[in-house]
Amino acid sequence: PSSLGKGTEWQDVIFRTARIQNAQVSVSGGSEKTKFALSGNYFDQDGVIIASNYKRYSLRAAIDHDINDMFKVGATILGTYGVNRSIPTASQSLDASATTQSLLGAAIGAPPTLRPYDDEGYIFPLADQFNARYREVVNPAGLAEVYSQQAVKRTLANVYIEVNPVKGLQYRGSFNGDLISSLSDNYSPIYILAAVERNASSGNASKSNSNVTSLLHESVLTFTQDYGKHNFKVTGVYAAQGNFANSNTINANGFPNDATRNEALQLAVNRTVTSNRNKETMQSYMGRINYNYAEKYFLDVTARYDGNSKFGANNKWGFFPAVSGAWRIIEEKFLQKNKFFSDLKIRGSYGLTGNAAAIGPYQSLATVASGNDYYFDHTYTVGINPSGIPNPDLKWERSTQANIGLDVAVLKNRIALVVDVYHKKTEDLLFLRQLPVSSGYGTIIGNFASIENKGIEFGLNGRIFQGEFKWEANANFSVNRNKLLSLAGGVDEFVLNQFGVLKVGEPLGAFKTFRYDGLYQTGETPLPGSDGAPGRPRVIDINKDGSITDADQAYTGSAAPNYIFGFSSNMSYKNFDLSFFITGVQGNEIFNLSRYTFENALGGRNVLAGVANRWTPSNPTNDYAAGLQGGRLPVSDRYIEDGSFIRLKNVSLGYNFKKLLGIKNARLYVSGNNLLTITDYSGFDPEVNTFGGSNVSVGIDNLVYPVARTYLAGIQIGL
Repeated sequence: PSSLGKGTEWQDVIFRTARIQNAQVSVSGGSEKTKFALSGNYFDQDGVIIASNYKRYSLRAAIDHDINDMFKVGATILGTYGVNRSIPTASQSLDASATTQSLLGAAIGAPPTLRPYDDEGYIFPLADQFNARYREVVNPAGLAEVYSQQAVKRTLANVYIEVNPVKGLQYRGSFNGDLISSLSDNYSPIYILAAVERNASSGNASKSNSNVTSLLHESVLTFTQDYGKHNFKVTGVYAAQGNFANSNTINANGFPNDATRNEALQLAVNRTVTSNRNKETMQSYMGRINYNYAEKYFLDVTARYDGNSKFGANNKWGFFPAVSGAWRIIEEKFLQKNKFFSDLKIRGSYGLTGNAAAIGPYQSLATVASGNDYYFDHTYTVGINPSGIPNPDLKWERSTQANIGLDVAVLKNRIALVVDVYHKKTEDLLFLRQLPVSSGYGTIIGNFASIENKGIEFGLNGRIFQGEFKWEANANFSVNRNKLLSLAGGVDEFVLNQFGVLKVGEPLGAFKTFRYDGLYQTGETPLPGSDGAPGRPRVIDINKDGSITDADQAYTGSAAPNYIFGFSSNMSYKNFDLSFFITGVQGNEIFNLSRYTFENALGGRNVLAGVANRWTPSNPTNDYAAGLQGGRLPVSDRYIEDGSFIRLKNVSLGYNFKKLLGIKNARLYVSGNNLLTITDYSGFDPEVNTFGGSNVSVGIDNLVYPVARTYLAGIQIGL
């Protein structure tokens, strides 16, 4: 080993200190009847991983004009152009793909005895080193050379007219458009492949265009009238929205060289084309009555009637009523002379809401798709096969929620407290359900589950000091308890993956694994069903049947936290201001899938440092398993870790100049984000979810793009 020098620290190869630039200019003005605003923004941020970058250009213009006392019109338009150069940093499966598809996984798994670049500075594929001994991991520097870029043009426009025909009556009609056009480019070059890996299909490319148009009209009619101490406000709303999308994609592989990247797909040996078009329409009617008596007693009654084209023929429409009320106790006569309370109010609400966002268009229909191609009469024929099961009863997801709240302020609003207690039950949950292979289909969308959320939230605000030195602080604390109430078909468990399930009576994000029980030692008798060689992991025989089977898996953790909290502080003294924000989560657990991968001492990849102390006959440890070619560790609670953390999210220090060199005002500031995180979690970041926005596969870490610590310096000038 000493002949190889200090070796390669692969994380130093892929991580970098990255720059951020952000500049904005805005102008506003007008006359008594006409007001306008114009602003432009430029944002450019390099990622902390090499080759990642995001740029955005935006321009916004707005104008409002009072034609006369009856009519008012206005318009706003916002145009943005963003270019995102992305990097593959995560994997959603066990083992191999973490080191071949994830840049972070490759950086951890690449042996430090290998080199990123050859003597001429070119990418040095790992399989070209040491006689192709190391082919299990790709060169992280080469993986960063994979070109993946998305350019998005977006225009949002709004035009409105406001009419006040008589006192107390107002009509406002608005028309909104959201136009999105994107171009995605991808190319995996040949030169990052080792000589033994290159073939006629080397060089992979794609080019995809997509367009999304969203059109929305809203008509709002409002009537306001006071009768002495009785105050009424009646609102009626009609809204219609249409979303229209189309896309086309060309995939190709087998290029003669890397000269044209993905700009000449016709040079590829193999090409496939896909295209898609869909639309969704929605209509809404809403009526609301707001009533209060003497600003003391409040009552709101709302009714919505919404229709969406995505649902089944029998259930396009849903009715969603709600009612809320409040009693502002501070206005009562018996508190008029008190000097302690500044505000005291009790609130309550109960309502039903609907959700359609969880599914895409056409999920209720019988659909077909290309696939299962075949030869007919010696001619290659594209097959068309059923792809979706019709569900005419597919309907709105419905959530019923009750809320009770208390608002308290004392000592002339120096201290204010807000408390909310809630209970929310969601029925007819829209859920993608796996089907048996014998059905001929993979999945079906339906209303297959119900869940419950209940909890309490506190918010405390204090104006601690006033005067030349000012200090305000805010704190929040919330507890939520989530539970799956039912699954369709009378089943009580749905398997999501090798470590996660949906279980009736358990929260979403429950983990089900074996329970780790150390390592088998020399001379021990292994249980049937386990890899019982000395030095291999031992798991608990939970059902005591004398063997290890799937029945010995148990619920070993949950991604649901016990509570979350935050604290912010704002201070100022003369021209100086200082603020900071702290946030935290306690009691949640994370399945560290990357740790599972890199504790497995197999093959030709690097592993975690602790594995150097793995079991051997002369080192009978009870922690890290012995090395084994081709083996796999059992999925156990050894890899479930406490994800609790406290994070200093932001700190900002500023100095305000007044009337400096003819400038109206100016502020010079420095700030930092994610400066400190206190946690026992062993991964990059405890605030993680490899499965993105999934509501069921949560609390899983398989090497997502890590959070960046940023330092900013800037100046704000007002003329």
